[in-house]
Amino acid sequence: MKQYLLIGLLFYASISLWAQEGPPQYHLGDYHAIGGGGSLMKIRDLGVSPIYYDGFLGLGQMEFVTKKERFSYSIYGTYGYGILKATRLSTYQMSIHNINYGGDFLHHIRELGPNLQLKAGGSLFGVFNIRNNPSFRNNSFTAESINSLAASAKIEWVIERNGEKRRLLGLVPVKAINPGRRVQKLSYQLNVPFFTAIWSPAFPYLDDFTEGTIDYNRKNEFKLGGFRLSNRFDYHYYLRNGNALRLSYNWEIFKGPNDFGRIEYGQHQVLFAFLIRLNELQTYEK
Repeated sequence: MKQYLLIGLLFYASISLWAQEGPPQYHLGDYHAIGGGGSLMKIRDLGVSPIYYDGFLGLGQMEFVTKKERFSYSIYGTYGYGILKATRLSTYQMSIHNINYGGDFLHHIRELGPNLQLKAGGSLFGVFNIRNNPSFRNNSFTAESINSLAASAKIEWVIERNGEKRRLLGLVPVKAINPGRRVQKLSYQLNVPFFTAIWSPAFPYLDDFTEGTIDYNRKNEFKLGGFRLSNRFDYHYYLRNGNALRLSYNWEIFKGPNDFGRIEYGQHQVLFAFLIRLNELQTYEK
């Protein structure tokens, strides 16, 4: 009798556990993102020239992302290269190596609605530029680094739909070619720095070209301040195997302290990335 009772309890427990399992949590997990894109950049360095230079940069991107129910964090980096131009009486060209890097940690704050979350936390991000303008001869090479510690807020909206049917041209219902559950995510993150450190050239800019080398430790100096703002929009489309496709738009502006070597720049980045899942899919608990 006890044996039958034990078998019954085990069977009931297995049924209960099975009933608690739900659809996979595609939007949660550990990911490695690899991708690329382009950037429209505009920059002015008053220590060299009052003229704005602008142009297109090709970008490569890598990022490690962890998303949990209560928190998330990421570490990322992008590399870009391009030619910036300024046209007055003639056209001047500047080549630029542009490296962006950073990371953030965000904690779940509250639910704003169904599948709509508000997160907040902090981020540390920076940019390192190496610029070369041959028109300025021994003023040609310039390097700067701008790093900020910021307060961050993020809104995430997870969109779940059943793909059994779709509408042709938005009107005629037809059977989906690849039916099943579809998971997408839209997000917007705002980073507002409260501390910014700048490593940029001090006066004078002239290098001792007789030596043929540039000592940036002597050429550059540290200073604090300036205005900076960073925004990021992301769209995720999750595949059934747990991987994802991501389209991102990043917009950033910076204006340094009002001194001789004031640096100003803005950039619009559009990036496409493939996210590789590094852990197994987990399921919802009902």
